[in-house]
Amino acid sequence: MIRKSSIAKIPEEPECDTVRKKLQPKVDVLKLKTLVEGENTTRRKRVRLQSKFTLRLEAQVIEKVRGQTEERSGYISVNQWILESIEEKLAKSK
Repeated sequence: MIRKSSIAKIPEEPECDTVRKKLQPKVDVLKLKTLVEGENTTRRKRVRLQSKFTLRLEAQVIEKVRGQTEERSGYISVNQWILESIEEKLAKSK
């Protein structure tokens, strides 16, 4: 008779974890949000949460912005600095 305590457990191989991670479905955040909020939207009616566009600035302006980002404590990207500047301007105009 074999006792349960005498049977060695086979350790999981690290490769199994990698395969599991690859097989996990990627979550569509917008779909999840619409499900949680109860909105019934189709792909054509989805609202964009962000928009991309090209902003043309002179090299001197970019260098000034980079200088401002380097002066702040912690890391802040040029993109984040520009977003903050736009928000400040919008707040002042109200």
